[in-house]
Amino acid sequence: SILRQLPPQAYLPPDLVGYEPHTPQAEQLAGLVAELAVEEPDVRALWLYGPGGLGKTTMATKLYNVLRRSFQQAVMMELDLEGSTQEQLTSLLQKALEHLGLPSTGSRAELLQRLAEFTQRTKVLLFLDNVNYDSQLDGLLPAVFSNGSCIIITSRVSDLPVSHSYQALNRSMQLQRFMPATLNIDSARALFRSRHGLSEDVL
Repeated sequence: SILRQLPPQAYLPPDLVGYEPHTPQAEQLAGLVAELAVEEPDVRALWLYGPGGLGKTTMATKLYNVLRRSFQQAVMMELDLEGSTQEQLTSLLQKALEHLGLPSTGSRAELLQRLAEFTQRTKVLLFLDNVNYDSQLDGLLPAVFSNGSCIIITSRVSDLPVSHSYQALNRSMQLQRFMPATLNIDSARALFRSRHGLSEDVL
């Protein structure tokens, strides 16, 4: 696609606060995101991690909106920061399958299998927001997720070593971890204004 022919910096949204063009952090992130858009046979994943308030979800959402043009289907799931029950995970998975136009009935194992089979024939961009527990990742990510598909994950932890899904991603050598930089005061104010739709004369 045209998007895949662009230089790495073109993959970053112009309004991504704190990542102005040609800065080291912008170039690093742009390189990682560009790799996600390149058509590959294996699954690729970007793990954005760091403490709350760092802007992970804002960054991931903007990247998701840019990258989704490179995929046939895209879906996002937002998890509860405090953890998720098995029923909540099943409900999220059902909604994701409905969004993709797939049947959403059956056990969670059957739903995961259906999503896995779908990615065998369709390039999917999956965005999982607020994955902080092993059970969340294992409950939403099928064991097989391939055919050039891609996953964006935000988390307050740098890894989930006990998670079977995390181990599978790590073994594939396609998992990239990135911790957003702490914003300076001007960038933090700009992020606050963008989140709340405020004009530049505020703060």
